[in-house]
Amino acid sequence: MKASSAAISEAVYACIDQVNRMLPHEARLAKDPSTVLVGEGGVLDSLALINLLVNLEEALRSRLGLECAVLDEALLSDLEGPYRSVGQLAAWIAERAA
Repeated sequence: MKASSAAISEAVYACIDQVNRMLPHEARLAKDPSTVLVGEGGVLDSLALINLLVNLEEALRSRLGLECAVLDEALLSDLEGPYRSVGQLAAWIAERAA
């Protein structure tokens, strides 16, 4: 099933809301494409990032009917990869879903 970029972004933002409920105020993520997830400026530890990605896989499946493996261990250490920012993550998912 093809999902729109806007729908994918909304799913990402919903998952950010879920993760933010578990984070201290100073570590919460802004729902903005430029928000850094990993690398310099990122506030998520590895457990929070994995939690976000697993929740996102479920949200894509339940909200959009999209089967997309979002969590890729090989990409976790790639500081310039699709997990770098919220916008890069959403764009990467949209490309994979196309």
